[in-house]
Amino acid sequence: MAVLTMVALVLGIPADGQRKRNEEEPPTQVLELPKDLPNLITAETDRLVFATSPLVTSGLLSRQVREALKSLNRQLKGATVVALRAFVAGTGDMRRVQSIVSETFTERHQPLPVLTVVHSGGLPATGAQVVLEAIAVAKKAVNPNGLVFISSQRATSKNPLDPMGPLFEKSLAVLSDTLKSTGVEARDVQRATCFVSLIEGSEPLRQKLAAAYPKAALNIVQLRREPTGSVVECEAVAQLSKASPERVQRSSNVVLLNAPRVAITGAQLAFRSQESDIKLAFERLNKTLEEAGAGTGDVSIRRIYALSRTVADRVLQIEAEYFNKQHPPGGSVLLFEALPSLDASFAIDAVAELM
Repeated sequence: MAVLTMVALVLGIPADGQRKRNEEEPPTQVLELPKDLPNLITAETDRLVFATSPLVTSGLLSRQVREALKSLNRQLKGATVVALRAFVAGTGDMRRVQSIVSETFTERHQPLPVLTVVHSGGLPATGAQVVLEAIAVAKKAVNPNGLVFISSQRATSKNPLDPMGPLFEKSLAVLSDTLKSTGVEARDVQRATCFVSLIEGSEPLRQKLAAAYPKAALNIVQLRREPTGSVVECEAVAQLSKASPERVQRSSNVVLLNAPRVAITGAQLAFRSQESDIKLAFERLNKTLEEAGAGTGDVSIRRIYALSRTVADRVLQIEAEYFNKQHPPGGSVLLFEALPSLDASFAIDAVAELM
């Protein structure tokens, strides 16, 4: 046997054991699936900071999401991102946003954030497919007196061809007056987002927004591709200059939030638009908030992203059954192009105060 093995080696013929090893298939590489993003995160109110990614005009959606995340990481300088809101334009698959966010934060060994993704009608730059808004937790307190959230201030016209400029100025004027009524100055605004029915020629609008709120993270998004009328809706978040005597003061347009901690949720999708479907979405939201010891009655701000006015009106009728009737939450109700599921009719995300 030893002679045969020697001959095989001389002639380059593998011995039986070596032949078996060579014929074995290499192990299959198993790629790790992206981790699911959380439904809820809690954070200290006085440490919340805000940022918006710059627009990227080259590459496909996946590349632009990665570039946007890199930019936010640089802007936030070590603050931990806890919530992202992604406005997607174009034809890219919105579901990729969640996967890329999970992959990126996992690679960085950073905690995963909650996420809301909606398909908008357009962004201000040709080729731009996504813009990200971030809420992060700074290493130290930056809002010692709390925050004020201003719901979107709406200016409309029935003619879809009416110019955006006059409506933009009207919405900004109401927003500024609302901020002043709470004792907030322009320099205190941390983020300002304006939703418009037509994005073309929006650079002068951005300049007006920057002039009004020079220290804020700014964003302008077209709601739907085919508007039925002209609309501008601007919302904002600002630091309070004086502490509110109460942990929370709510109205339909303004929420003063001085609770020590808040719970922030990602988008809860609703599928179909019957009454039972809408109620199920609120029940799921309540179950999510229960993880932090809260419920829908503790919601300070809720944002609804609907795909039709009919659905939005139904949601507004039903939500009163779940929120605090004496002090309902503030927040915007906006009509968008699409959501990450074909069956979805609306999405809702929320901020709730915690004890």
